Amino acid sequence: MNLKEFDAKQFLLEKGERVGLGIAVTLMVLMLIFSLFMPSHGFFSGSPAAKAQPLKDGASSLQTALRTTKPRPGTDDSPPVKSERHLIDLDTVPLEPQIYETDPWYEQTAPVNPARRPPIIKNITEAIIKVVHIPIDTYIFNQQFTRVTVLRDPEKKAANQNPGGPNRFNQMRGMITSATASMSARGGRQQPGMYNLSAARGVQGADEKPEYETPQAALDKLNGDEHLARQLRPARMAIIAASFPYKAQLEEFKTKLRLASIEDVLNEPVEDPKDKAEKLQAFRFLGVEVQRKEFDIYGKELGDWKALDLKATYSDWLMTSGLPFEEDDPKYLPIKNYGLVWPRLRAFREESPQDQMGMPAGPMRGPGRPNAVKEAPRQEGEAKYPDLAGELPGIQKTLKDLADVQPQQISAPPAKFQTKGIDLFNPNNPPPTAEGTPDAKSKGGAPKEGETIYPENCLVRLIDVTVEPGRFYRYRVKIRMANPNYNNPNVASPDYKRDVELKSKNWFELPLTVSVPQELIYYVVDQKHLRNEDGTKPTDKPTKDKDTLRYFMWNREPNRDRQVVFQFHRWIEATPIVPDGQPVPIGEWSVADRVFVARGEYIGQKVKVDLPVWKYTLDSFVLPVEDQKAKKVRGRVPTGVTVNFGQDNSDNETILVDFEGGRDSIQGLKVDDNSALEVLMLGPDGKLRARNSAADTRDKDRENRRAKVLNRIEEVRSGKAGGANPAGGGLDAPRAR
Repeated sequence: MNLKEFDAKQFLLEKGERVGLGIAVTLMVLMLIFSLFMPSHGFFSGSPAAKAQPLKDGASSLQTALRTTKPRPGTDDSPPVKSERHLIDLDTVPLEPQIYETDPWYEQTAPVNPARRPPIIKNITEAIIKVVHIPIDTYIFNQQFTRVTVLRDPEKKAANQNPGGPNRFNQMRGMITSATASMSARGGRQQPGMYNLSAARGVQGADEKPEYETPQAALDKLNGDEHLARQLRPARMAIIAASFPYKAQLEEFKTKLRLASIEDVLNEPVEDPKDKAEKLQAFRFLGVEVQRKEFDIYGKELGDWKALDLKATYSDWLMTSGLPFEEDDPKYLPIKNYGLVWPRLRAFREESPQDQMGMPAGPMRGPGRPNAVKEAPRQEGEAKYPDLAGELPGIQKTLKDLADVQPQQISAPPAKFQTKGIDLFNPNNPPPTAEGTPDAKSKGGAPKEGETIYPENCLVRLIDVTVEPGRFYRYRVKIRMANPNYNNPNVASPDYKRDVELKSKNWFELPLTVSVPQELIYYVVDQKHLRNEDGTKPTDKPTKDKDTLRYFMWNREPNRDRQVVFQFHRWIEATPIVPDGQPVPIGEWSVADRVFVARGEYIGQKVKVDLPVWKYTLDSFVLPVEDQKAKKVRGRVPTGVTVNFGQDNSDNETILVDFEGGRDSIQGLKVDDNSALEVLMLGPDGKLRARNSAADTRDKDRENRRAKVLNRIEEVRSGKAGGANPAGGGLDAPRAR
């Protein structure tokens, strides 16, 4: 083929792949030949030992030369024959170090920043809560809290002397003025547990006793000679006791405020937000922020956390109760004067507050009658309030640490910061006691320098008077303190001086759900047919002449084929004394011994029982008479008040569904079988509930509560009552005089 006719493009299109493949194969063959079969390469490169031998020989020759070679004489590398000519003179002139000083090797520490920073507010570290029922001793004010009821002899003789003197009433006026101002700011005044006092005035006992006159005196005109009338008002309250790291909070303030000592912290002033010309203590507690959440009986949440203004509701009670407050155990004084301990309402006792303070006996128990006998000193364990702080390990450890410390050594707020008014919630500046005695801390003079002791923990106490029976609650709290940097120019940031108060960052949630106990209990118990452990019958069988109401209950027998015998217990806050009358405050447990209920009937019934009632116009307790027209028996009108042992709304009543077991006798045979009675009840929520008579019979709470109620009634009937005693609920037993 002619080369000119050769078409290279066509050739590559047709046979280009083969040409390329051939070239690639040829190159590969050439690379293999040159790499594997050429001399000293590939298969002809020799063994590894032969290749390493030249390297070994070279290294060996070098090592031999280093060991054996010596310098030749006369050459530059030979040492000098005489060394003296090579010596140099030693310079002995001393050096001056300052000439050679240089800058420091390390950078100096930065100067301390004197600017103040906000302290972190700590929270409580442990807490306990308990629900109690306590009758509160209150005075009788008008709605505006400008007048108070006093007791006077109807024969208009000399007024009953008040051993407290005018000083005590001046304190009370100051306290009420402060409290009413706070209430007005909230938009109104309210007297807690306020019942119709005319109803209490109209209560009649079995005896016709002369009564005091009860005029009202202007509060600002009291001169100390008046004896104030007192009214019992029942209170249902949840008491929270907690421990706060007091010393650690002081240390936190010292660090963040750049102060030299804890003493400087306590003496640090801050501007009063309400009056810029005044100075307040910078280290100051403003209270506790509280939230509460409700649960059902199965632990299911019933809504979210809700804020509570416990201080507002409790201040209403404090104002009506007045001075003196219920005393604390003296051992807690060193750790409670820090603005976190709410004062306790004065528990009701038959003796007057003057008697409670160790003063001469109060007014006569009715005109022309002997003065009241002062009750014996209360023994340990008889306190109406439970000792919750005694169950807090942190508080007990602090008390143990302070056991050998003198009262004057323990840190106290400086006198220069005492407030002008009375703050019921700030024990830093408590009102003077009615006796006029100084606080225990002031005894023994001022502490010596360097001897001041700062307790590790201080006590916190809050009281919620808004709890309701049968409810379940959880609480969480934050501590509130004054901002020590408020309007202070020496702060690290302008934001640090704007807020008036500071709070704990996180909530402290109390570990337990508090259960407010039911105040109406149905027991399947036939008290008449119980036996003691030795098989004998009980010795508390009523007599017709002495205990008419219980005798009537015991003198009847149920139809055991269709009726069950119940025993009712109820804590009575207030109840009408006469049919369709106004409720009168009671604050006592009441017991109906034997009540018969048939299948299909509501268990709750109205039963007439004896009930102690405080009658303030007599300044004593009475067993009221429901029917004044009833015939007298041995010179006395039969006592008794109809009490509703059921629900106010009949739709919420519990129904007796069925029962089996119990006492059974066989006709014609001497057989008396008394097995446990099983009772089935239908609650208002549509759920069935069962009770067992054997379990109810052995219930120690039931036995103790019933015994206290009967003892209480007998004391009032015989005139030996020692004070209000709603049995159970954390209250003390009656004390005989």
